[in-house]
Amino acid sequence: GWEAVPSANAIIGLVAEQKSKPLAPVKSLTVAVLVTIRDEDAHDVIAGKLSLLRSLRHNSRHSFVLHILSDSTSLARVAEEQHLVTTAFPLPVFHHHRPINVDFKSGNIRNWIGNHGADHDAFIILDADSELDRSTALALADFLSADPACGLIQTTPIVLPGNTRWQRMQSIASHNYGGLQGQGLSVWMGDEAN
Repeated sequence: GWEAVPSANAIIGLVAEQKSKPLAPVKSLTVAVLVTIRDEDAHDVIAGKLSLLRSLRHNSRHSFVLHILSDSTSLARVAEEQHLVTTAFPLPVFHHHRPINVDFKSGNIRNWIGNHGADHDAFIILDADSELDRSTALALADFLSADPACGLIQTTPIVLPGNTRWQRMQSIASHNYGGLQGQGLSVWMGDEAN
């Protein structure tokens, strides 16, 4: 079963008609990029996200704002996160730290939605170790703008190379078969997701 289902998905993904490119956006969106962090190296996490935000500043379609959602327990880590956010001015970056980590990442996202969600048309959630390029962020915003009834879009993740043999094998498999797997799942699920 574990081998048959992915094999069937890959075959379906190979022969299925490819989805069209995103429709033209209907309106410009204000998109929040939410980054969840918990005691990771703040410089490693935030520097990459600031680079993404800089690349998105000069587009004519949508505006992007970065929100760092911190559940860090180390006061030194929290201070480092706050320092990096402060020095990012004039980029629109905000730091939200919860000293009490109720429900961890999902609780932090839920709190942000309750407190700040109404200020944005859409949001993209990234883990601390996630990477997202400019074209993918714009495509996600374009899809959401073109289909206002859409509630959720998920990209097909690609595993980055790591330090161990297992991580490198997973990365190679993800690069070689991930797109086919995603396309196959998309055929099965249509607009309803998983």
